[in-house]
Amino acid sequence: MTAFHYWVMTAGAISSFAGVASLFIAFRVMRVNTRHLCRLHDVSASFSGHVKYGQQIMFVVRLKCVGLPLQSPKVCLRFRSSDNWGSKSYKLTTYDYEVEEPVSATAMERGSMGTFAIVLPYDFSSLESGAKHIISDFNDPARQNARIEVFSDEYLVQTIRADQWYEWFKKRWNHLAFRVNSRFDKHVKTPEGNPRVVPGRILPAFKFCLRFHLESFARMVNVQFAAEASKVRD
Repeated sequence: MTAFHYWVMTAGAISSFAGVASLFIAFRVMRVNTRHLCRLHDVSASFSGHVKYGQQIMFVVRLKCVGLPLQSPKVCLRFRSSDNWGSKSYKLTTYDYEVEEPVSATAMERGSMGTFAIVLPYDFSSLESGAKHIISDFNDPARQNARIEVFSDEYLVQTIRADQWYEWFKKRWNHLAFRVNSRFDKHVKTPEGNPRVVPGRILPAFKFCLRFHLESFARMVNVQFAAEASKVRD
């Protein structure tokens, strides 16, 4: 093979690769510009205290609109019932961190961020019977195929699943990273003399894991239902 033939083949390979890359980029741009698409920006599950409402159990999802605008956006947590007879859905309310209260949302433009949350009272005796019936059945997100559903004008436009293989991998990796990094924590003192722990940074960790936070939320809910049942027995 002469040098000329070698360079011709190299140029052909490069042009083929560039063509495939261009088609891929064009497909991605078309997908974003012609579909309702949201990116999961953050997720959390926690106990929290509120001056007005007292202690609460919260599951919070933050979505970023990267496709067509969402009109009258609605987000739901859907999961299969524990008896495998159909599925159940619990609506997340639009939440405003500045006022720490649910608000109404009319639209989500491209590039904007929306916060949606399930806010449950710490005392489940004040929870509505319908909501209590639905949320009490949520105990195993992976087995129950838990997912976040996004609606625009009452139409389902996107599903974010928690039972995918990469969610399992992120959960396992973050657990490993925490165990390794905790061995390298440094105990130091501030200039004021107060003790402080500087966490180790040996292994990187994923920013968030939807499956992990859904499992945490399910555990919090089950603990509160168990506490309420024990009060009733007493």
